[in-house]
Amino acid sequence: MSLFKRFSAVFLCTLLLATAAGCGFSPLYAVRTQTAIEAFRDITIANIPERAGQQLRNLLIDKLYGSAGPSGQNRYRLVVNDLQERETSMGVQKDATVTRIQLRVSGEFILHDLHNTDADGNPAVVLQRRLRTLNSYNVLDNLYATRISRQNILDISLNELADQAVTELSLFLKRQENGQQ
Repeated sequence: MSLFKRFSAVFLCTLLLATAAGCGFSPLYAVRTQTAIEAFRDITIANIPERAGQQLRNLLIDKLYGSAGPSGQNRYRLVVNDLQERETSMGVQKDATVTRIQLRVSGEFILHDLHNTDADGNPAVVLQRRLRTLNSYNVLDNLYATRISRQNILDISLNELADQAVTELSLFLKRQENGQQ
């Protein structure tokens, strides 16, 4: 490689990095600052009905608070509505037996700002997202193994939903920190 090509490659890489830094780019998965962790602690998580809802709430608590627990300030309240599990038969054989099931888990995540109210006097909705996951599992001859497989996929799906919610909350709080809406 000639000296000119090396210099050009280094120059272009430097230019690319400077451009990315100049536009306000910052990696979402970078080490969280103390303010981000404190902002997560200002979110209270409302109860979610049903067993899957309890599991999702516990996952959100673990991911948002860590070992610290919530702060007492309660700036935001996260509400999860309409948590649904839907199964669809996928692998159907000639004799109509199902060999694979697709599990769709979805829920509506709403973040309320408890310090601001809307026209009706209710806490203002500052973030609203419908999050969903799609996974599948095998239907085995052994009923117990199939149930365990389904429970495992449900656990994975709920963990993915919690990760998506934390990502959405991170993006929202980052925009709030930067003064954007």
